[in-house]
Amino acid sequence: MISSLKNRLGYNKLDGDFRELLSHSKNYLSANVFLKGLSFLTIPIFTRLLAPSDYGYISVFSTLTNIFSILFILGADGALYRYYFEKKDDFFSFMGTNFIFLVFADAVFVILLLLFKDVIISFFSLEWELYFYAIIASLMSIPFLFLLNYYQCSLKSRTYSILNIIKYSSITVLAIVFILLMKEKLYLGRVYGELLVGLILAVFALVVIVKYSRFHFDFKYIKYTLLFGIPLLPGALSQFVLNFFDRLIINQVNGENEVGLYSFAFNIGMVMNTFVMGMNQSWAPLFYDRLKNEKNSEIHSLSPKYVNIIFSVAIILILFSREIVFVMGEKRYHEALNIIPVVMLGYVFIFLYTLYANYAFYHKKVWQITIFTVTSGIISVALNYILIPRFGYKFASVSALLSYFSLFILHYVNVRYVLKIKELIPVRKTLVKLLLILLSIAVFYAGEYFKLNEISGIAFKLLYCPFVIYILYKVK
Repeated sequence: MISSLKNRLGYNKLDGDFRELLSHSKNYLSANVFLKGLSFLTIPIFTRLLAPSDYGYISVFSTLTNIFSILFILGADGALYRYYFEKKDDFFSFMGTNFIFLVFADAVFVILLLLFKDVIISFFSLEWELYFYAIIASLMSIPFLFLLNYYQCSLKSRTYSILNIIKYSSITVLAIVFILLMKEKLYLGRVYGELLVGLILAVFALVVIVKYSRFHFDFKYIKYTLLFGIPLLPGALSQFVLNFFDRLIINQVNGENEVGLYSFAFNIGMVMNTFVMGMNQSWAPLFYDRLKNEKNSEIHSLSPKYVNIIFSVAIILILFSREIVFVMGEKRYHEALNIIPVVMLGYVFIFLYTLYANYAFYHKKVWQITIFTVTSGIISVALNYILIPRFGYKFASVSALLSYFSLFILHYVNVRYVLKIKELIPVRKTLVKLLLILLSIAVFYAGEYFKLNEISGIAFKLLYCPFVIYILYKVK
């Protein structure tokens, strides 16, 4: 039956590269959609089980864990990913050497974190117990991150996706169980859940890594990792920190209610981001492989199809933002509706910037990537300080949009005029197609302005949506 359906849809007639892209995209997208859905749907559960102070502790714990993990991995995950497509013959020696190196490097980091614990604990208003658990959780995440990167670059998308689903589903279930069993410090229930799952997955990852890796110390591998990975650290840290900076300014200027509305809008927008990141996870290995083998014609053939898929999803989500908000949020959240198309457009520019940043990543121009990320972050911070106090929290979405747009421009100019890559994915046709997204945003705001009733609005969108997507696919 499935085979017959594929034949009717023309799946078996697709070229091999595009079928491979769709196959891996399906795995990554399925996992991402499941995990984002799980995270979103469990928010009401945790807010009912936990006091706001407990919820705040968990948020700070997660922030610390993510920051420590970025420091502990030292960019080795990116180096591992890149090295796989460069010299496959000694890849497992590279992996083993780097793992040994990280053991010693992370020991130094832990000592430093313990030496400066009083300063850090004071800054984050943490208890020693929570700070210690964040260090342990971060350390245990490193073997698992190592393993996930190996599965991704070796195109084992199914295994990668299943492991991620197991990890976060288990943490969620155990967290709820522990919280229900505890009588005080309920936030530790979430922490204990992450520690237990992290320990089990760390042991599993170590077994697999030991099985495949060749453990001997070769300084040339360490040099490769440091030259490639260290430049990524400032960008990774700034990207993570700046994702929350707009919420901090909104809280300072407008208060917690507006932070909630803004966060709700971005949670809706995360549907688009999930799709973009899932597609990029499957696109990047195929892109690097074709680039390595100088198959630029295949990249040029595949990229318009890739763009069409992302843009089609963006158009649909933008047009039906109202319906999505009404289903996902109560009436008190509907005020955030008008910023959702702006959020969606911002994620479209994230997609466009990754399209060209992949070239710089392949050519190991990681300092450029870092500089552009930090520059974009500075633009975002400056705009937030200018716009939010004057115009309110909604303009934080405009700041985010402009910062993502700057990332796209910087990366395109870099690969076009600095790296001077000749066989570049054409940008002109992509920008022409982008006009259809802008038109769809205008249609959305026109509908809100004229206050069309629900039936008329949905009927119009159902007619307009396939028409504009048809035009999108006709643009050659």
